[in-house]
Order: sequence, then structure tokens, then C-alpha cells
Amino acid sequence: MQDGGKAGFFAVNVTAGTSRSLLQETKSYMPIFNLDGNVKTGEIVFAATDQQHLHDLWIVDSKDGKTRQITHLNPDMERYELGSARLIEWRSMTGTKLRGALLLPPGYKAGERLPLVVFVYGGDYGSRYLNRFGFWSLATFNCHVLATRGYAVLAPDSPIRDGMPMEDLMGTVMPGVNAAIDQGYADPDRLAVMGQSYGSYSTLALITQSNRFKAAIITAAVLHPDLFADYLASIGYYEQGQGNMHGTIWERRDQYFRNSPVFLFDRIETPLLIGQGQNDGRLIASDAIFAGLQRLGKGVEYRLYEGEGHVITQRANVLDFWKRRLDFLAEHLDLTVDEKAKVVFEGDRAKSRKGASPKAEKTAR
Repeated sequence: MQDGGKAGFFAVNVTAGTSRSLLQETKSYMPIFNLDGNVKTGEIVFAATDQQHLHDLWIVDSKDGKTRQITHLNPDMERYELGSARLIEWRSMTGTKLRGALLLPPGYKAGERLPLVVFVYGGDYGSRYLNRFGFWSLATFNCHVLATRGYAVLAPDSPIRDGMPMEDLMGTVMPGVNAAIDQGYADPDRLAVMGQSYGSYSTLALITQSNRFKAAIITAAVLHPDLFADYLASIGYYEQGQGNMHGTIWERRDQYFRNSPVFLFDRIETPLLIGQGQNDGRLIASDAIFAGLQRLGKGVEYRLYEGEGHVITQRANVLDFWKRRLDFLAEHLDLTVDEKAKVVFEGDRAKSRKGASPKAEKTAR
């Protein structure tokens, strides 16, 4: 259940058809299968996280709703000052009310215009990330890495209609970016976007339709059915699953074409950083993106990690790719950073890099 940023549990009497609230709090219970109970005692054990704390185990008494914590798995985290998240609201280009979770740096002061990184995953509701630790507990994507270094991170709601991902991503995400700017949080000249897996398709969809982002980062790329061999190997995914086309490439060829970022690569002005695991079945997509953008003379960098799959998990590789991401953002968002990659502010905005052009250079490596 979600209500104003809160989540919780209900007890349902399936015989009587009644229900009652057991617990409502500002925590996240994902993944939801981390749940067990004792019928005799009425106690339920669950895993929970919040904005400031990684997962721990808790018990709630179904009789009185009282909770108690039974593990303290990461006590060392208590010594770190972390950012906090809040919900912001906007309307899509079609008038639908949407929300997003906005993670701000520790010690944020109202009026500061922060460099903004949009963490996008088309079809998802980013507002649900509000009470997840760093939006994602996995170190590979944990957005506290960005917030503690002076960035704001927006996880937007981005619902997608059947067969219209490109149009809907622009129509839902960009108004959210505008809301973060209009509400005084984000620096309009320092916008970046990043995504993993289908979030990489979402990122490409945005930077082929808008040049407002100064940097883009993708991992475990998905290209949509631009690679015919990939389409034939993943028909269910593209036609009825996340690909959202609801028909074959022969029945809806125009729709497939309209929702393919590849045919718009020539319009990209945003420098792109690609991270990819060598053992990922989607490797061919990252290879194709790099080759296509390099041929067009676009700014693109590619880092391939041996021994990694769809998610980069090995400690050395996670650290390496975070360093590359932070360096990439600082360069292309024109940011002065200290020795810990923390953004240096001058007044209410980030300090420009000495002698750097506000426009990103195009380099292919």
C-alpha cells in the first residue's frame, strides 16, 4: 500500500470480507517476498529499508501493530550523513497527474540549484522509490553515491501506453524535469540522465528527442527491436512484454520504426557513457550503440567489464564504473569537484570548471 509516501500491511479476513490496517510507515518492503509469519503467535517478520538505512529484519505483531527490529546489519552506516528524499508532483503532457522521488544532498539549503541526474526506467513509477535506500540498495545504482557528492537525483513516474514508449517517455519525464527546475531544486543548465536495462532504452529515447541533457549514462543496454536477430530471439519480450508493441514487426512496422532510437541517433548531441557486462545476453545492443554513435562522430565512451552479467556486481568493477560516472558527469556538466568528487558550490550554484566550456566536447573512445 502507498499513501503519501507511506507503505504498510493490511490483515484481510477472506471469510468475512473485511480488512484492517496493521502498519503504516515511511519504509519500503521491497522485495515483497521477504515476508514470513507465525500463525500461532500472530507475528510477521519482514525486511524493510528506508531513506537512511539499508535492509534489516523487523517483526510486527498482528494483534496490536507494534514493531521491533531484530537485526542491525550495517551499524557502520550510522556514521555517514546521507541525503533525504521527497515527493514532487507535475502533470504529463496529456494532463495526467504524476509524481517523482527527488533525492537531495545532505545539508541541502532551499534555493540551491543542484546539478540534476534523472534516474529513468520507462513504465515504472519512480515515486515508489521514495523510501528505498538510495532508490536502489544495489551498490551499482545506489543514488546516495550521487547525492552525497552534491547532485539531486529524480526518479520520475513514467507510465507507458501500449505501443507508445518514445512519445510517452518524453511526455512524462520531461515535465518532471521541468517541475524540479520550476520548484527551485535543479540547475537547468546541468541536467543528466541515466538508466539500466530498459532504463537504457528510456535514456536513448530521451536524448534522441531532446538536447537538454548534457550527459547520459547507460548500462546493460536494450535497443528495442532494432537488431532483427535479437527480435527473433525475444519475440515475447517485444510483442507482449516490456517492449510493449503488441504485434509483430511485420504487422506494426511503422510503430516499431517510430519507437526505435537508432533511427534518430544522428540527432543526439548528448555525450554518452556505456557500461556493459561481457556475459550479458544484451551485449550486442551496447556494441551496436557504440559502433553507430562512433560512426556518426558522436561523443560516446564504452567500458566493457569481463565476468559481469546484466548487472555489474563485482566490487572492483562497481567502484571503477562509479568513478567513471562521476568523472563523466563532472566533465560534461561543467562542475568543479574536490578530491572526493564532491561538487564545489559558488553561491547557490555549482562552480564551473576552470577554463572549461559549458558545452560538452564530442569524443569517441
